Amino acid sequence: MGLRLVDIGWVAGIIEGEGSFYINRFKYKNGFKNPSITIRVGMTDKDVIDKLEKLTGMGNTVFREIPSHKTMYYWEVGQQKDAAALMMTLYPLMSERRQGKIRECLTAWRSFQYRHLRPCPQGHDTNEFVYYNGERNCKICKKESAARVRWNKKYF
Repeated sequence: MGLRLVDIGWVAGIIEGEGSFYINRFKYKNGFKNPSITIRVGMTDKDVIDKLEKLTGMGNTVFREIPSHKTMYYWEVGQQKDAAALMMTLYPLMSERRQGKIRECLTAWRSFQYRHLRPCPQGHDTNEFVYYNGERNCKICKKESAARVRWNKKYF
């Protein structure tokens, strides 16, 4: 990240006052749940949101116009590694309640193995996988498939 201590304190103060840490849990058709951690800050001061994005070098800025209200600007860090890194950096500077939320988010993030986004349909341990034609495949299934293809070419 490369932030100065003063900048880290400023970021922590803004997030403490205007931000939130939360977990989204997406459920797939096969019942597999994917927890996704996010840091979000929302306010009407665009310059503060822009400074957050510039200082941290992460996240996205979006805005929402509400009729008869000021425009709301949001800075959101949804990249899992970035969100986790920022949470770990800010943890000692946050209040007890926010520290509890950060612990909850990081526990969910650590408990889920992101390499298991698609479990092997054959039930193999998918700790090892390969990419083939842009798709993630279980290494064991890929080897078995290659052996079947070789056997078919040899005898048919």
